Amino acid sequence: MLSTKLKSNSLRFRIFAVIFAIWVLLFITISFYANFTRKLLISEIQTTNQNMLNLYADQLNTLCTDVNRCLAEKTINTNFSPDSLDLGSLTQELEKDILLYNNKFSFYYSDPASQNYIFQTASNITLKERQSFSRYFYDLNDTAASSSWQIIQRDSLAFLTCYYNVNNQYLGAWISLSNALQLYAGNNFAEQSTLFFTDSNTDILTYISQDQDSFSPDDLLNSKTNLVLSVGIASVPDLYLTLSIPYSTIFAKLNMIRIVEVFLLLFIVLCIPILLYYLTQMILRPMQVLTGAMEKVQDGNLSVTIDLPDSAEEFQNVSQTFNTMVSEIRHLKIDNYEQKIFNQQLELEKLQQQVKPHFYLNCLNIIYNLAEGAEYELIQELCMAQAKYFRYMLKSSFSTVSLEDEIAHIKNYLHIQQLRYPGRFFIDFSLHTELKNIQIPPLVLHVFAENVVKHAASSGPIQFSISATLLDEKYIQIQIADTGPGFPSDVLDMLCHPEALSSDSGDHIGISNTIKRLRIFYKGQARISFENQRPHGALITLLIPKGEFK
Repeated sequence: MLSTKLKSNSLRFRIFAVIFAIWVLLFITISFYANFTRKLLISEIQTTNQNMLNLYADQLNTLCTDVNRCLAEKTINTNFSPDSLDLGSLTQELEKDILLYNNKFSFYYSDPASQNYIFQTASNITLKERQSFSRYFYDLNDTAASSSWQIIQRDSLAFLTCYYNVNNQYLGAWISLSNALQLYAGNNFAEQSTLFFTDSNTDILTYISQDQDSFSPDDLLNSKTNLVLSVGIASVPDLYLTLSIPYSTIFAKLNMIRIVEVFLLLFIVLCIPILLYYLTQMILRPMQVLTGAMEKVQDGNLSVTIDLPDSAEEFQNVSQTFNTMVSEIRHLKIDNYEQKIFNQQLELEKLQQQVKPHFYLNCLNIIYNLAEGAEYELIQELCMAQAKYFRYMLKSSFSTVSLEDEIAHIKNYLHIQQLRYPGRFFIDFSLHTELKNIQIPPLVLHVFAENVVKHAASSGPIQFSISATLLDEKYIQIQIADTGPGFPSDVLDMLCHPEALSSDSGDHIGISNTIKRLRIFYKGQARISFENQRPHGALITLLIPKGEFK
């Protein structure tokens, strides 16, 4: 039987699978797009801010390099001998340098030996920064020259300073790192970002945050929650300008995209039942109608028709084709059945015609043998028996005869054989009264009696018997037995496999034709078996449908 259950090879399952695959593909595509957008946004923000950091680091490096060059020139152009050094002029020059660098750097001069000090600070220096750096300034007593910039930390404040040692006199400049960061405050960094300086140990020296309320310095360098960018200052060893941008700030711009993604996925999920319902009505329902009709045809119902007026044009064409096909099958089946019946009738007539000359030739042989013995009285008796025989043969052109007439004919035939072989055949017939008028094909029992005469007559006296009994409500059992030598083993094996018998070679033509006639007449419901009896003899059992009494 055809089935529309949800199996792996069913159309319903495949539609579900395709829709689910499309949904998964869309989900993967949207997820991939979201992840790609996220990475692209991070990459663009990283590139933009890194370029800005590089630019600001270059600017700070340029300023530090210029200030260092300015100090170097002063050490060359200024006479620092105690007798000729003009502290007033040096003070004025340092004030001019502060203005030259837009109050970004402060300058100082120190002579610990003579205790002469100049401490000129920029206007944006706080008092705390001035006091903190001044302690470093007054304690300065380094015999080595330190012309490179270095980081100084005092009282939780960080500074950059460089100085030149000329005869234990120090000429230098300094800048607060917080003031250095102020140079870039208000620039176009990302929202809620934090700009700060770190040293080689990644310790935060100072910072500026755009979100002071929710700011936590400990989280600045956490790469899991922040995008951290850093660039070194070339002229200041171990100093790095660093920018920390919270990922929450970056991904805030993706919130709208995420909302759209969620609504899109929800829309797809809601559309799936609608799509399934539409496909069910458009494809599965017509397919179920077609499948149901095919099941009915498979069960033998050829009167079924399909009507799909509201379905797609293709299904309407299929339904019309199906109706036409079923109609043609119905007519073809009827025509084939009629032709089959006709062919069976022709074959039955042909088989009956094959039997008649077979009996006739045997009868002529018997008459010939009696004539050789000049047994004229027996010939006369035989001729009367043969007249009955041939009268029955004329009757055998009928499609059926009664069981009583068939047995009477066998008695007549065996009487002929008794005349030919006196004392060799003893006959016993048993027929229930209610079975006398049962209709059977003519000559179906005679062929077995003939074969007993042909194959067992020379073996001595033969007891030949036929019994017909009602086996049950449906079948009649007819048994034909003899006390002859029985069937040879090869013949018995052949008789038990009727398909091995050949009616064309002439061997066993009577039995072969009888089996075919029984199969055709009873439409395959008749059964016949062959066996040998103990100690000797053959037994043939025939089961035929009871049919109707006439």
